Amino acid sequence: QEAVDDFTRSIERGPDVRTAYVNRGYVYNDLQNAEAATADFNQALKLDSKDGSAQLGLAFAQLELHHGRAALEHAQLAHKLLGESGPVHNAMATAYREQGLLSQAEREYRAALKYSPDDLKLYLALADTQYHMRRFNDSLASLRKALTYSPDDPFIYAQMAHSYAELRDRNDTMRYIEFAEKVGYDQSDVLLATGDALLALGDREAAMGRFARALDAPDSDRVQARLAIARVMQREGHWDEAREQIGLAFA
Repeated sequence: QEAVDDFTRSIERGPDVRTAYVNRGYVYNDLQNAEAATADFNQALKLDSKDGSAQLGLAFAQLELHHGRAALEHAQLAHKLLGESGPVHNAMATAYREQGLLSQAEREYRAALKYSPDDLKLYLALADTQYHMRRFNDSLASLRKALTYSPDDPFIYAQMAHSYAELRDRNDTMRYIEFAEKVGYDQSDVLLATGDALLALGDREAAMGRFARALDAPDSDRVQARLAIARVMQREGHWDEAREQIGLAFA
């Protein structure tokens, strides 16, 4: 916030200083204030339509707003103006994934990793993309690479369990669930992921137990926990119970 205040004072003194709007826009992106960031990047582009940094910042702001198509357009313009870079490929990858264009997303994540080969978040995004392409062995390979940078991350182990479950490898699924819950036994995202893995194995009761624990976890994402329970109810044809859980999720 102090940075925002400093850039605001700079803009008040020089309202035509394009870089001040760009810099404040990036700070707003860091603060997850996408609307304010968008306004600043647009103002910078009014001052110079060929500002690639403003186009890239606008791409990330649009991703925060889940406007995948608009984000991709701005990322592609940034690519033309700035050339090759890790952040540009990351923005394009995330925009493609937002639109369900998974092959293109995978290609761009791999391109981004050439610039940032030790970026944990990029490996996790790549693994998730490959998982949703149902390329579970490739997803596991990306997760193993992520583990080299964060060996004690229980969520990575939970995601590995989920991939093994889809491969119908019960032994490795249970092994990685154990690894995940040894460290993340009270973490909502870990319990939701291990619950999904157990559900993929057909172990409904164990899965529902994890979802219930996720609901009561100290860091509980109650919306996601309720929706996980609702999905089980829906799959079993218990429509009233599913609607009840959805209602509680957004109450």
